[in-house]
Amino acid sequence: MLKSDSHAAVAGVDAVALKPSEHDLECIPDLEDAVETVVVDYEGREHLPEFDALTALAGDRTVRVTAPVRADGFDPLGDDSLADAIPPELGRVFVAGHSQGGMAAPRIADRHGGVAGIVSIDGPADPGMDADDLGFLRYSIEPDGDLTEEQEAELEAKRETFRRVADGDYDLDEEILGKPGRWHDSVDEVTTAETAAELDAAVFVAKAGRADPETQPEIAEMHEQHYEEWCEHDLGEDSTVEFYEDVDHYMQEGYDPSGMAALYFPGNAAEYVVTDVAEWVHDVADD
Repeated sequence: MLKSDSHAAVAGVDAVALKPSEHDLECIPDLEDAVETVVVDYEGREHLPEFDALTALAGDRTVRVTAPVRADGFDPLGDDSLADAIPPELGRVFVAGHSQGGMAAPRIADRHGGVAGIVSIDGPADPGMDADDLGFLRYSIEPDGDLTEEQEAELEAKRETFRRVADGDYDLDEEILGKPGRWHDSVDEVTTAETAAELDAAVFVAKAGRADPETQPEIAEMHEQHYEEWCEHDLGEDSTVEFYEDVDHYMQEGYDPSGMAALYFPGNAAEYVVTDVAEWVHDVADD
């Protein structure tokens, strides 16, 4: 890693990544010409770039800036005011999110305006819930869906809770499915794919499809349905919807049948998914 107090030249690499919380950009020595790209990873609002510092760092190189849109309380769209603080001199802006972040990304892009692209990692095309299509729930209890009598009762209780959410049968301050009622109300207002299709921005959608079709048929069917829902929308030029049948919600490969426990022990996303996203972003940015 390049240190801010280092006097050694960096050579033989195509790119270098820096964290402003660990490095003073103005104190970084000149980078060798071999380094064509610098990625600056901003961890929060307090580390947003000073454009003059980035200009000095860039020279003839490409500087790519990443910054998180952090969730604020129970707002499903997060605190997207950070997007408004990005220096206008920066070039092409991309909004990327995973799951609920992927659900929120088109709306954040719409609020910000002038966005070049949107990346939705396993975000839903339509976050609405169908109370009559809850077959996937049994696999949240047992990966193979084979439940005991006691577990069947637990499943029915879960179904009833999901039905209440689908019907809007809750108080705004009531906590249901781990979120207050007003959170669920706000999700109902989100039209992810529809909003994405209306924007003048390219969209990359990565949908997970890992499931054992023999032991988890409802999950396999749900994955395909979610993929097809995105495909039904006329997204902008250079957009793509990719289906990754061997990865789970966290874009990780693993053993089938997969269960909810895997979501609590995340590892690395599949390299080919990361590569696909990175290459797409570069292609759109360079157009």
